[in-house]
Amino acid sequence: MGSIPFYAVGVSLGDEIGVSLEEGRIIFNGVVRDKGHARVRVIVFDPSESATVIREIEEAGGRCEVGAED
Repeated sequence: MGSIPFYAVGVSLGDEIGVSLEEGRIIFNGVVRDKGHARVRVIVFDPSESATVIREIEEAGGRCEVGAED
């Protein structure tokens, strides 16, 4: 994985994954090699606190990607 997966379960940044092509769609088959990273999903209910949360995660050595609201 070249980016942080938002919705896939059991896969993290850097993992090598297996896929197949079915009816023109790429299907995730599972992790082939786990690269040892962890993923944590964080929900910030107060948008004014987002920058603070991101800064604290990055200061602790983590990486952040921000997903769109549903």
